[in-house]
Amino acid sequence: EPFQAIYIARPSLLLGERDEDRPGERVAQKVLGTLAPILRGPLANLRPIHAEAVARALIAVAQNGPGGVRVYEPKHLHRLNDDPLSSKALLGRDRLLR
Repeated sequence: EPFQAIYIARPSLLLGERDEDRPGERVAQKVLGTLAPILRGPLANLRPIHAEAVARALIAVAQNGPGGVRVYEPKHLHRLNDDPLSSKALLGRDRLLR
């Protein structure tokens, strides 16, 4: 039996602790973390997101999302963290519309 749903998460820069040292990523986290409140519109996809927030969003999608192949961009992942039952965010972007 084929999969009834495939959910693909495409988060922006992930925030959180790392086991290894990544200096460039640490700088990006500080810069984008500071700019996050003003990253709106087309720049919203640059807003960093905590790894735990991505996990919460994917749990919401797994429990309530539609079937089919769906891609969840940063804006969807952020919106699902604010409102786990947001119907618009749960739909994500239908991969077939690309």
